[in-house]
Amino acid sequence: MTATARAMALFLAGCALAFALGVVVGRKTARGASANAMDPDVVVTTLSRQLQLDSTQQRQIRDIFRRHQGAVDEAWRSVQPHVRAAIDSTQMEVLGALRPDQRGRFLDIVRSAHRGMTVK
Repeated sequence: MTATARAMALFLAGCALAFALGVVVGRKTARGASANAMDPDVVVTTLSRQLQLDSTQQRQIRDIFRRHQGAVDEAWRSVQPHVRAAIDSTQMEVLGALRPDQRGRFLDIVRSAHRGMTVK
C-alpha cells in the first residue's frame, strides 16, 4: 500500500472511529448497553433521527453502508494496529498527567467510550 493510500485509509478509519465513538457515547439502547455503532441499521436509525430521513432514504443509505462494509473492514484491518498504538500512547501520556485519584475515573471513562477495547 502506498503512503498516500495508507494515509487516506488512516484518515477514513479515523473518521469512522470518530463517528462510531460519537454514536456509542451519545446513544444508548433501551437496555442501557451500547449498540454496535457501525451496524447499518444502527447508523440509519441514528441518521434518521438526526436528519429526518424518509423511508426511501433509509433504504438507500442502509444499502450503501452494507455495500461498502467490506472495504471499510479491510481498510480498518490495515490501519487498526497503528490507530491502537496511537490511542495507547495517548492514554498512557494522559495517565501520566493525572493524579492517582483521577486515573481510575479516567480509565472508567475510556472503557465506557471504547467498549470492547482493552485499556492499557
